[in-house]
Amino acid sequence: LDNTATAEGNTKPDGTGDPVTDPGSDSIPVDANPALETLKVGTVLEGALDTVGETVTYSITVENTGNVTVYNIEVTDPRAVTLANPDGVVGTITSLAPGATSDPLTFNYTVTQADLDDLDGSLDNTATAEGNTKPDGTGETVTDDGTDNIPVDVNPALETLKVGTVLDGSLNAVDDVVNYTVT
Repeated sequence: LDNTATAEGNTKPDGTGDPVTDPGSDSIPVDANPALETLKVGTVLEGALDTVGETVTYSITVENTGNVTVYNIEVTDPRAVTLANPDGVVGTITSLAPGATSDPLTFNYTVTQADLDDLDGSLDNTATAEGNTKPDGTGETVTDDGTDNIPVDVNPALETLKVGTVLDGSLNAVDDVVNYTVT
């Protein structure tokens, strides 16, 4: 924080003398502490996450938890990647003052078989918010990740069908052959 004060006066009380001017300056370092907090929440529209094609709606908010304004905050998410959106940009927040929280940014994701096959038992996902302390991008970069884990309702099941066929048509002797088909 830079500040300059200037004292002005005159060598004569009636102001007819020589003007006297003396500036004084001081600089106090500012302890800038930029910080963001990203919150991500996923909601399964059909209840439990257990079927290919189900829709998950993700809502992402960003809060400025620092003491300086953060500008041009781009929120990206790998689950938002599509052919039309290859970078997964969910939205951009123009600026966020200290203590302020953004409006929610939302997008829908369609569950795939690979999501259900993931062996850790949840649909894990992380969104990233990245901005700058200067509107022109020349300041400090500020980044935060928000993660959401939706439990996957895994119901692995197999059905086995076994059918036996006697080669000669009847099972009536010790050495009769039975062929089995298992599906």
